[in-house]
Amino acid sequence: MTVPGSPRSSVRSATLPSVVAQLHGCRGPTFYRSCACQTGLVAVGTAHAMIQAGLAERFVAGAAEAPLTPFTLSSLDRLGLLSHSRSAYPLRPGALDREGTVVSEGAGLFLIESDSALSRPPLAEMISFAQGGEPATLTGVHPDAMGLQNCLRRLLRDGPAPDLV
Repeated sequence: MTVPGSPRSSVRSATLPSVVAQLHGCRGPTFYRSCACQTGLVAVGTAHAMIQAGLAERFVAGAAEAPLTPFTLSSLDRLGLLSHSRSAYPLRPGALDREGTVVSEGAGLFLIESDSALSRPPLAEMISFAQGGEPATLTGVHPDAMGLQNCLRRLLRDGPAPDLV
């Protein structure tokens, strides 16, 4: 891929993360994952794990999603995943009569650094990361929430009690 009008028009790559890394002179692993609505969270968790393992000193991690295309919306609708509620708040996680989800667009990007790479006071500290899932329902949370409970146990086991979950 050539980036037209870029400061380095000779940059060639197959993925957007690779182009960004080349344009900014980044070294180390460059990759992307696609994990539906949790892609950004998985990117941040992966960056944290790689820094903890000593594989990098800093990572740019995040995601962008713009799924509001006729193809994507009709596909999600045919799968029965979209809400057709006309209420002011149709997305009600955990509600027994919930009938789908609401799709939107968004983006977020984080610079995650090891303690040794910090050149200024951190804005936040990531002390642990855990994820899990329960494929039993549309929302992925079973009524007994065992997957969520196990995830929280792992989070608390791996470090001090967090200020935010």
